[in-house]
Formats: sequence, structure tokens, C-alpha cells
Amino acid sequence: MRKTIIENFRKYIEKERKLLVSQNQKKLKDYLERTNDENRDIADLANEEYESSIMATNNTHQYRHLNEIDRALDKIEDGSYGNCDECGGEISIDRLKAIPNASFCISCQEKREKSGLMESGDEATNGFNLPPISSSMLKDG
Repeated sequence: MRKTIIENFRKYIEKERKLLVSQNQKKLKDYLERTNDENRDIADLANEEYESSIMATNNTHQYRHLNEIDRALDKIEDGSYGNCDECGGEISIDRLKAIPNASFCISCQEKREKSGLMESGDEATNGFNLPPISSSMLKDG
């Protein structure tokens, strides 16, 4: 894969990482502000408990997504971005456009899902908050 294309993927992935961290910080700040109100009643406390459990679930998913993003950035750094972790073959540009943090080619992803090594759909969507990568974003320059 050409350096310019990889550089465009890196910029996109870094932008997503920054957005994800920013969103998490805002959610935490908002939650802490609400829970520091001394005039809370029993309904407020119950709502806080409910919100806390939802936040924990969301944080688990976001933490996993953040780890996948960091792994993709590490692969860009070491020159292995776009190579399948399983077979070593090249992950198609179309797949990387759909899932920039993909670690497996489509064939190996399907094998992993069928064998139970990975939940179906783990890489089915990119999980990114940004609009999908367009072909024009990857033009080699």
C-alpha cells in the first residue's frame, strides 16, 4: 500500500481516537457534575445507579474500540498496517475503508467467526463516529 494512502488512514484513525477520548471525558464530566448535587432524592439516586451501569457497558465497548484504534496506529508505525494478522495477506482497501482498524482479511475474519474465535460482527462495523472514509480521501497524491 502506498505511503500517501496509509498516511490518510493514519490521520483518519487519529481523528477518531481524539473524538472518542473527548466524548468519554465529556460524559464523565457531565456524570460527575450530576452526581455531586447535594439535593438529590431517592429517584435521582436510582437514576444515577441506572446511568452508572449503562456507562460501564458503554465504557467497556469504547475501551475495546480504543484498543483496536491504538493497535491500528501501532501497525501503521511498524509498517504492518493493511496486513492480515492471521494469514499475513493484504487486507483490501475496500475493507479498510469500511473498517479502518480491521486486523483480518475477509476470509480469515469469516473463518474466525465460524470457529468461534471471534464473535460474529466484531469487525462487522467500524464503530467509528466519523463519516466513512471516501475514495477521494485516499487519493495518492
